[in-house]
Amino acid sequence: MNTPRIDSGRASTGVRSPIIINQLGTEVRASLIDHWSRPLIIDHPAERPAWDIAPEADVLLTRPAAGWSKAPTGKPRGWPYGLRWIQTASTGVDFFPEWLLDGPVVTVGRGISANAIA
Repeated sequence: MNTPRIDSGRASTGVRSPIIINQLGTEVRASLIDHWSRPLIIDHPAERPAWDIAPEADVLLTRPAAGWSKAPTGKPRGWPYGLRWIQTASTGVDFFPEWLLDGPVVTVGRGISANAIA
């Protein structure tokens, strides 16, 4: 297992910084920018299809409103590319195409709307 050694709040030089596709906006970007892992954050343009991501990305941060309603029924060629993790800012995954779940770990924002709903 390649566990990073943390010195002074920064990853050791032998660990590659994660590449994150951000479809969640500037607030999320601001939260991630100072993380000790020094992630490379790629802000996904709103006019680009949500599934059209950089193949070298490790992480996809997405939400249902990021254009997924127009996703093709079949998975794009090469999907899931180099993704190792998909985090959705929603509780469920029924809004997303089935092929989104084909590959890396997918986590959801369970409880993200609890206060608003209550």
